Amino acid sequence: QQQQVQVFKDSSEHIQKVESKQSSSDAGREATGHQSKRMQEQPAKKRPTEEQHGSSIDDQIDYLRQEYTNDTGSIYKALHLAETFLYRDMNVHDGGSIQSESIRTFLSAIELIKRKRDETIRQGRDVHESPQGRVLNIEEDIYMQIEMRSMQGLLVKAYCDLGRQYYMASMFEKAVGVYNAALALEPKCSHALQLRASNLMILGRYDEAGKDYVEIMKKESNPLEIYG
Repeated sequence: QQQQVQVFKDSSEHIQKVESKQSSSDAGREATGHQSKRMQEQPAKKRPTEEQHGSSIDDQIDYLRQEYTNDTGSIYKALHLAETFLYRDMNVHDGGSIQSESIRTFLSAIELIKRKRDETIRQGRDVHESPQGRVLNIEEDIYMQIEMRSMQGLLVKAYCDLGRQYYMASMFEKAVGVYNAALALEPKCSHALQLRASNLMILGRYDEAGKDYVEIMKKESNPLEIYG
C-alpha cells in the first residue's frame, strides 16, 4: 500500500511538472504570437520627407547663425554656418532661399581667413601647418575637419565651397573666378581643377576645361604627385 501511495505521489508530481512546462510553453507561444501580431499591426517607418529634412537642417542653421552672430570674428563659426548653408542648398530644393546669405557668409569667412593667413606669414610660420603642428598636403588638408585645417587649407576650401555655392545659384562666371583664386594659391589642387573644369564646360570654354582635365589626369597617373 505504501508503495502504491508513493507511486501515486510520484505520478502526481510528474503530471504537475509536465502541466507546468506546457503552461509556460503555451504562455510563451501566446506572448510571441501577440508580439508578432503587434509588429504586423505597426505601420512601417517612413523615411523623412525633404520638407522634414529641411526642417532639421534649418534648426541647425538657426543654432549656428546665433553662434556666429555672437562671435562674428570666429573663422570656425563662420565656416560651420556657411558650409551648412551650402549643404542645405544642395539637398533641399526650395528655389535657393538661403543662397544670398550663404554667399555673404562665405565671403566674410574668406576675409577672416585671409587676415589670419597674412598674420601667420608675418610671424614666419608655414601656412600649411595645422593647429596640431602637422604640415599638410593640400589634397589632404581640404578634407580635414574645419578645426584641423591649416590656414592654406581653410582658404582654398572656402574658395572652392563658395564656387560650389555660386554654381548652385547658376553664377558660373563668379564660380570660375573663385576657383582661379584657389588655384593661384595651390595650382595643382585636384579639387579646384575639377570644379573649375565643370564650370568652364557649362560656359562653353572647352579648351580651358580640357587643359584642367589634362592636369587632373596627369596627377591621377602619378599618385605621388597628389599625396606627396
